[in-house]
Amino acid sequence: MRPQNERFFYLALSLVLMWAMTPQLRVQVVDNEIVVTVPGFRYFATYCKGYNARQLVARNVPITDDLRITMKKSEFLVAAKKLANDKARALGWIA
Repeated sequence: MRPQNERFFYLALSLVLMWAMTPQLRVQVVDNEIVVTVPGFRYFATYCKGYNARQLVARNVPITDDLRITMKKSEFLVAAKKLANDKARALGWIA
């Protein structure tokens, strides 16, 4: 391979590997709650409408990191909150 093509190949390969290693979060609506999980791992969080209905309230969040996955608890919680808020907006739960 020529050096320029080789660099492109390794860049593309690294992007594919990063995508494959990034955990895929799942969002589900169960009754009046939004549940965000990482299938196959211990990360899950439940969100419901707050009393003022302007924001979501998190319940059942992970307490510790799941050492079987590269994603830290804090990273999961940031991603889960964003997904839950997006879903709540789509459902008309929050503005």
